[in-house]
Amino acid sequence: MNMCGAGRIVCCVDPVGEVYACPFVLAPEFSGGNVRDEGGFAGVWRESPLFEHLREWQVGGTCGTCNAYDVCHGGCMAVKHFTGRSVDSPDPDCVFGNDEGPAAAAGTFVPLSLGGKGKGKLSQISRG
Repeated sequence: MNMCGAGRIVCCVDPVGEVYACPFVLAPEFSGGNVRDEGGFAGVWRESPLFEHLREWQVGGTCGTCNAYDVCHGGCMAVKHFTGRSVDSPDPDCVFGNDEGPAAAAGTFVPLSLGGKGKGKLSQISRG
């Protein structure tokens, strides 16, 4: 378990130039822009609203009071995304028991792009 680096220290550029915050989630809501747009990669990395948001974002819930938060910062967003959890929830594999449990995840899939159409709409992330 370690800190998620999506949009902070890592990203992924696909073959057509889309820059995704997480190399494991190549979904439109995780795209910060395209290297072919004005500003290129540096512009996406430095000025993308999605990447700026991820650099400020803090996980909510029980993670905020956990002694290990400085180490893991809530875990992996990709795992949460693919298990149908809000990216604001604790990692489902939390070894400190801060997982909200399977009952909390059952039937509560929250798509990341509820805030509108297009790229970088992580409206389900709270700033904690």
